Amino acid sequence: NPKNVVIFRLSSIGDSILLLPAIKNFKEKTRAEIIVICSKENLPVFSGQKFIDKVIVLDNKSINPLKILKILMKIKKENAGLSIDTTHSSNLSALFSSFGGKFHIGFSNPGTGIRNKIYDKATPLNSKRHMVFNYLDLFELAGSEYEEKKIKLIKLSYSKEEENSIKGKLKNKKKLVAIHAVSEPLYKRWPEENFVKLIKFISSKGYTSVFIGSPSEKKLVQELVKKLDKKTLRKVVNLSGNTDTKELFALMKRLSAFVGIDGGP
Repeated sequence: NPKNVVIFRLSSIGDSILLLPAIKNFKEKTRAEIIVICSKENLPVFSGQKFIDKVIVLDNKSINPLKILKILMKIKKENAGLSIDTTHSSNLSALFSSFGGKFHIGFSNPGTGIRNKIYDKATPLNSKRHMVFNYLDLFELAGSEYEEKKIKLIKLSYSKEEENSIKGKLKNKKKLVAIHAVSEPLYKRWPEENFVKLIKFISSKGYTSVFIGSPSEKKLVQELVKKLDKKTLRKVVNLSGNTDTKELFALMKRLSAFVGIDGGP
């Protein structure tokens, strides 16, 4: 029955979203103070959630070891009774989590023997089970029981200003379909000619395609947009590299549909 708990999730927007139901369920079952340790990348997922009491940003990509050590000492001062590492294979995250609490739990992994020794309790990751329930199983090690049929994804937090900002960028377009078409890892991509056909089809049905993507994906999206004819382009809004994560959350509720490759969006 820990009074306060630190939860480590140092990357991945998508996984962070799927982790929220487990954190919420844990809060409801234990009433413990919840402290999430995250990166700048996935901070928007956790900020604004009422069942999370505190968020501490740990930039694990920093080349300044003194800066990282300072944050770890700040985490240690929380004097948490429990530390939960939610990564699947990161030795570094497991090591960081060992600074977090008196008792440690995480996912066991046959390929990373070092991290397995850090945890007091561990559970294997079930690749045939939805990640939402894998996270719930992990938190169950700390006594947080749950009923699968009662579990729902958590609505993401954004402000009225962010909602108004995305509304302005859409220029009063209606019947929206978001397209997340490109990714830097080549193996995740779908052939461009397929997206061209799809976007033409969406346009022919009276819908507007809204391109989304990170700043690093912007050029790749522009190359795809160049392959669309003028008629189709009248039903296209290119927001790639032009929205922050909170604005993306606000965009999602305005959509009729979403088409995307594997990734955070």
